[in-house]
Amino acid sequence: MSESKPRRRQPNQRQQSDAALAERDEQIWQLRLRGHSLRQIGSQVGLAASSVLATLERGYRERVHPKVDEARALELERLDDWLCKLQPGIEQGDDKAITTALRISDRRSKLLGLDAPTRVDANVSTQESDAVRALAEEAARRVAGA
Repeated sequence: MSESKPRRRQPNQRQQSDAALAERDEQIWQLRLRGHSLRQIGSQVGLAASSVLATLERGYRERVHPKVDEARALELERLDDWLCKLQPGIEQGDDKAITTALRISDRRSKLLGLDAPTRVDANVSTQESDAVRALAEEAARRVAGA
């Protein structure tokens, strides 16, 4: 009797689409690291520039892609280069150069995580806590009595 080989399961459509998305994301990162614009990348991978940006921003946020640190360093170099080019205009008091420099500085701060987190006051007053507790007790009594 011949021994049959175990059948390998075929990947389902979701697995195939996840693999295709991962491959596309890798291509987006590679093109960005080579200095391509969002539009250029989009035309090569069949996406709008806004979708390319969303893919890159998701990677920056999640830090799941191994090239994130490299891409962040490249982006910071570009921002620094642009800031250096604006310096003469800034020193001359050119409003447009100053405004652009402030936008570049804002972008650098976001990339580096320098912006202070937003403070949220999550205090609940005692009166509100007492009211919630009373409602919970009333609900429990009704359930027990039912």
